[in-house]
Amino acid sequence: MNVRDYMTVSEVAAALGAPARTIAYRLKRGLMRGERVTSRLWLVPRDEVERWQGRGKLPPGRKPRGGTEATTDPPPVQDPSQS
Repeated sequence: MNVRDYMTVSEVAAALGAPARTIAYRLKRGLMRGERVTSRLWLVPRDEVERWQGRGKLPPGRKPRGGTEATTDPPPVQDPSQS
């Protein structure tokens, strides 16, 4: 194993423009190839990083429930005396 052929989670995160937690999650779930060296250290092959770079932006995480888009304005308050 040549050290130059592998990248750490933080290096992968910087290369892909994603949070390190996202990279660690994908490694733990087997969505991304990597080798666990110790309980806290993952090494990811450079060719795996290049494969993910070819996909473009990482897909977003979970979508909000409910089917409606969130708005920044709160709903209007109705005056009970007008009902």
